[in-house]
Amino acid sequence: MKLTTAQQVYQLIEKEGPKTIRVLKRRLPDINPASISVAVSHNKWMFLRLSKKKIGIAGIHDHLLRKQKREENNSLAVYQRIVNCLVCGPMRIENITAEMPDVHPSSIEVEISNHPELFIRIKKGLIGRKERDEYLQEKYERNS
Repeated sequence: MKLTTAQQVYQLIEKEGPKTIRVLKRRLPDINPASISVAVSHNKWMFLRLSKKKIGIAGIHDHLLRKQKREENNSLAVYQRIVNCLVCGPMRIENITAEMPDVHPSSIEVEISNHPELFIRIKKGLIGRKERDEYLQEKYERNS
C-alpha cells in the first residue's frame, strides 16, 4: 500500500525532526515538490509552520512554536505582551509573570495599573481584558 504525500512527509519529520520544504523536496525526490507544499497546507491539524520556514508535527514540535512566539513577544512592549497573554481569557497574575520571566513582577503590575483602558482586575490576583471580561467582575461582586 502506497503512502500519501502527507504520510511520507509526516514519517520523515517524525524520524529526523523539523525540516524546511526545500530539504523535504530533496529527501523525497519521487514526490512532486508542489504536492509537498500542498500536503502541508491542507493538513494544518497535522503540521506546524515553525520559524526559519521549517515544518514540524503538531503535538510533537509544539514547544518549538511556543519558544518562537516567546521570542517574537520579547520584542513587544510589556503591556502588549500582557495583552497577548490574555488572548484566551483572564489569567492569574502569577501565570502572567511566569509567561514573562524576563520582566520583573512589579513592572507587570505597574503596566496593568497604567493601562486601565486595556485591563481590569476581576478579583484579587485575576486580570482580564476591559470590555471582554467585565461580566466576570460583576459576577464576583454579586457573589461576594
